[in-house]
Order: sequence, then structure tokens, then C-alpha cells
Amino acid sequence: MENIQTLDCHLGGFQYEELYGLNAYFNLSAVLPDLVDRMGIENTNIVLRSLGVEKLVFATDYPDSRSIRAIEIYDTYCDILGQMDFTQEEAENICKYNVCILNGAGGTGKSFCTQAVINMLKDNDKTFELFSPTGKAAKVLSDYTGETATTIHRGLGYMPPNDWGFNEENKLRCDVLVIDEFSMTDIFLFKRVLEAIDFNKTKLLLIGDNAQLPSVACGNLLHDFMESNIIPTVTLTKVFRYGEGGLMKVATDVRFCKPYLNDIKSQFTWFGANKDYAFIHSSTENIVKSAVALYEKLLDQGYKTEDIQLLTAYKKGDIGSIAINNAIQKVANKNYGSSKYMKVGDVVYYEGDMVIQNVNNYKAQLYIDEDFVLDYDISETFIANGETGLVKKVERDYLVIDFDGTKVKYFRNDMQSMGLGYCITIHKSQGSSIKVVILLTPKSHTFMLNSNLIYVGLTRMKEKCFHFGDSGTVNMAVKKKANFTRHTFMQSMLKENCKKLTENK
Repeated sequence: MENIQTLDCHLGGFQYEELYGLNAYFNLSAVLPDLVDRMGIENTNIVLRSLGVEKLVFATDYPDSRSIRAIEIYDTYCDILGQMDFTQEEAENICKYNVCILNGAGGTGKSFCTQAVINMLKDNDKTFELFSPTGKAAKVLSDYTGETATTIHRGLGYMPPNDWGFNEENKLRCDVLVIDEFSMTDIFLFKRVLEAIDFNKTKLLLIGDNAQLPSVACGNLLHDFMESNIIPTVTLTKVFRYGEGGLMKVATDVRFCKPYLNDIKSQFTWFGANKDYAFIHSSTENIVKSAVALYEKLLDQGYKTEDIQLLTAYKKGDIGSIAINNAIQKVANKNYGSSKYMKVGDVVYYEGDMVIQNVNNYKAQLYIDEDFVLDYDISETFIANGETGLVKKVERDYLVIDFDGTKVKYFRNDMQSMGLGYCITIHKSQGSSIKVVILLTPKSHTFMLNSNLIYVGLTRMKEKCFHFGDSGTVNMAVKKKANFTRHTFMQSMLKENCKKLTENK
């Protein structure tokens, strides 16, 4: 028990006597003035000193029940601490430094906390920027905050081959930079972020889930930062979202490598009072056919193609995304078989097809309607790797693809970086959110499957998740953690630099 760290809100409700000597941190919000009123300055000073200055933290407790602005609380606390024997540095450490990493599983309140931070910043006339590694993740961030969010590349003004609008010489001009889905950020991109930040003016809040998959490229930043114990971190643990026993209960079990399909008796089993998760036992031979039939049924119920996403572990093979896309296209697109199409390699594109960008497109050509005049300097846009769109028009030489309201003209050569998007890999889906997920985990994918991959697949849905697979295979995979070990040396470098800074004080 001595190794467990706790954070006691409001000084433990004044029950600090019972907390002496524990590995506990004490939040002073909303209680310090009351404590002074009750005990006086001198006795309050003794209590705080006995608990340990290094274990005292300040939070805004936003929104405060007394409707006090956060800056007013800050000033009040600094004034009280100034009347004690705390040095200015100690007082500033208690009041100034806030959480740099917000970690938590799906449904634990990361979105709610992010919104609270944004509200507090706006209340105190502070500026902020919202970034995310992918276009899909940026859209999700924008949807739940109601604020403009963008990809890291776009936010830093990147234009190839190596032109970064915000850099060491031209810093970002905001008080707080928030990066969501941080686990997906690779080390080279994060280097560009750090170069663009003036830490004398800008705070950095990193948000992520350490059970999700690391970046495809180099680095494992979220994992390394948390394991180093150097960067302040808050981990949310209580799941608030979804019905009892439903998907979030299942996802939590998967996150902690706990098999959950031991008692499955029937081929089709609903979980939770809201019936938001269903496991369908399916053989490898029948799994694609069953998934296609369900997809067709969902369309008949009124769902659109952009409301449904199939997920699988592999890109190639009989149960890979390429083969499944070919099967789904036939039932999903009423224009399938039309004489108006564009063939690129083995893929045939029709009007109405869902497509996905497979690499970053920094100079996508905006489609200009005949009656619309577009200024020359905004004739190009950025389409991020992983963004999905719908084919709106098929011409002889090009397609018009709508990416969530942004229409782009894609010529045949441009389509080499595209693919059908009805089914994508679980890796590709990370950071996205969609109404209905159809997750395929057949026995033949045993080698690739693990708890982290399944966890990512499960937590993409907004309304329902239909999970096709073999229960024994899933239970076995859930017990297996993905190997997040990457020899980045990041942890050792953080610790070494922190040691040097401490020695130089």
C-alpha cells in the first residue's frame, strides 16, 4: 500500500490527521481560506508544513460553487501563503504548476475535463489551440468541445517539403496548447511542436489513453512520459459512460487483460442494459459473409454508409480490409456496376463510394463549382492520413471527393494514395469515432490480436458495436498485452536531464 499514490481533494475534508506519512498529495482548492478561518494563520502553517510542501497542489475546483473566478482563487491563495513562512518559490510551486498529462480510458471523463479546462481558459480571457495527430481525431475533438481543432501538421502551418509556419523563429501565440490522442504522435512531429512553443508564455496539455496503440512511426511518447514519473500526470479511472455491464464494462475488462467471454452460451449475445455491445460467434469461413449481411441490414434500418465502420486487424488476406471493402461495396453502393466509374489498379470507384486517404496529402486541389470564385491562394488544402470521404462526382479524368464538407478534386494519379473506406484496419481507426462499429476478430488473426488492439476497436463506437469472432480466440488475445517496449531512450534522457536541472538549482 505504501507505493500507492493518492490525491485527496479539499485536504481530505480536514481529516488530514489520518493522512500523515502516506504517499498522498493534498489539493488545497476551496478549503484553504476556510482552514485559516477555523485555525488561524499560524496553525494552518504548521499543518501544511507537516504534510509536506512538495505534496501540496492547487486546483481551480472549476466551476467553484461560490462563483469565484479561478484567477481570484489563485490570488487569494497566494496572499494567504504569503502570510506564512513559505518562500515565494514554494508558494508559486503550489499555485502555478498544473497537470501536463491527462490520461484515462474511454468513458472516464477526458472530454468533460478538456471542456472544463477550455471553459476556464475562456472565463479568464486566455487563448488556446486544439491539436490532434489525425484529421479524424481532430474532428472528434472539435465535435465534443465545440471549438476549432486541427491536425498538428495544419496547426503548425506545414507545407512540404520542409516548411513549418510555426517554428523556432515564429512561435505559436497562445496561452495553452492542447494535444488530444497524444499516444499517436511520433517523436519527429513532437519535436516540431516543442520548437514552436515558447514555454515562458504557453502551457502544454497532453491528453491520451496509455492502453491505446503507440504511433506507427518512431517513438512511444505517452508511455515513456508516464513511465518516467517526471512529467505530472493525472489518470482518470472511473468509467461514467454507457449502461451497466455494456460496452464500457467490456472495454475496461479488455484494457486490464480480463477475459469476458467465458460464460457465452449462445451464438448472439447482447451486453448491458442499453444493448450497446453484441458478440456474435462466427467461424473464420463465415465471418465476412455474416458481417456483410449485418451491414446490409443496418442500411435497411436507415443508417448511412458514413455511420458504419468495419474494422479488422489486417489489410491483406481473405479477412483483410481490401477483400472486405470489395464485398461491402457491392451492397453499400447502389451505383455499383454503373458505366460511370474510375478504375485505379484493382479498385473500381463509383459515385457514392466511401474512401480513405492513406498518406498525408499536403496539396490536395480544392474543387471549385462553376458559379463559385475561389481565391488563388486557398486553392489547395491538407487532407490528413486516415481521413474518410465520399465520392460525389465521377468524371473521365478525376473524382470529386467530399471530406466532411471540403470538396477535393482527385486525378487518377492522386488516387494511388486512396482506397475504399468501408472497412479499415484497427490501427487506422485510432482516434476516430463513429455511430456503429463492426469488429472482426477471427481465429486466423490470432497472431496479430492482443488486448490493446481489441480495446481500440471496441472504443471507436458512439452507439453500438457488433463484434464477430471466436470467443476462445478473443479470450486468449485479451490476456496478451501489446509490446509497447521501444528502445527510444526517452525515459532515461528525461530522468538524466531532470537530475541535472535539480543539481544546478
